[in-house]
Amino acid sequence: MPEISIVIPVYNAEKHLRECLDSVRAQTFADWECICVDDGSTDGSPSVLAQYATSDPRIRVVRREHSNAGAARNTGMELARGEFLQFLDADDVFSPGMLETMLYASKTSGADIAVCKVRMFHDGKSVPRLPSRARNRVDAEYANPATSLDIFHRFVGRVWDKLFRKATIDRHGLRFQEIRTANDTRFVYCALALAGKVAVVDVPLVAYRISGGSLERTRSKSPECLGEAILSLHEEFRNRGLFRNGSMLETHLKKWTASVLFWNLDSIDTAAGCERSYVLFSKMCGLLSLRDLLPDIREENPDCADCLDMICKGFSPFEYLWFRHARLRRELAFLRHGGLLRRALRKIWKTAFRLRPER
Repeated sequence: MPEISIVIPVYNAEKHLRECLDSVRAQTFADWECICVDDGSTDGSPSVLAQYATSDPRIRVVRREHSNAGAARNTGMELARGEFLQFLDADDVFSPGMLETMLYASKTSGADIAVCKVRMFHDGKSVPRLPSRARNRVDAEYANPATSLDIFHRFVGRVWDKLFRKATIDRHGLRFQEIRTANDTRFVYCALALAGKVAVVDVPLVAYRISGGSLERTRSKSPECLGEAILSLHEEFRNRGLFRNGSMLETHLKKWTASVLFWNLDSIDTAAGCERSYVLFSKMCGLLSLRDLLPDIREENPDCADCLDMICKGFSPFEYLWFRHARLRRELAFLRHGGLLRRALRKIWKTAFRLRPER
């Protein structure tokens, strides 16, 4: 049996798929299997997968009707035979020492999850240089992370920068949500909350491609997926008894909820998507009683607190955007340096674009 199972959901990823699979085959650690789940691709991805599966028996290909990355990952997990689980997106790239380094961190510390850093790059740019080897290092260990630290502040809810001990995942019956975006949020944070120990490798071992057509860049089409993921995460924690008396976990989760909803609102670039995200924030505010944490949120994220305050007072999405636009214009008057000026102008243009009526 292989020691590590790598699961890659593939959907119309022909452009970058070879680069992704080459980074897997270039690993310094060789005892792995790679399960590529073709989620009903209509481009040349099936042909690329067939070529690699023929040339390397460690690569297995499974084809399913098109659904979403969450469903594809669940399919891959069901077929995984390794002691550890690693996930990768079909347009991203591993450092050659990724598996070796993460496995060492997990085994040395006895951790249920190992986490590394990520280096992001834009599509069209060359893949950033990653450390070829970072062996024999564990930069931090956290026992019982759900009670010893704020997991939402310390870790990001993405799956491809983490190595999971499969026995822990199976014991708790963790699965990905089968939704268009944010389908790994519940899985990752539940795994972190239930882990006995988490090990951290403070080195970038994954290159994440930022693409204009990626799901993360088109969240405006389905902002409600984030709300579904958040509600499911709160429900999962509650049902598993993680909100124990005296635990700060529920407070941490609510503060993270407000922060991520504000980030979602502030980063969407269409008027319709922004309006739907504001309505989503307002709905979550009522369902999860986020206004109770307004003083704490203001200390950590004043912009998020302003948005939450306006929601609580019944302001409309247009009124909120106009408030943001006016404040950015005021801030511009105090800026003197060219770099800061350009960034402020981009923010003003972005909010002005969202205020523009759609045709």
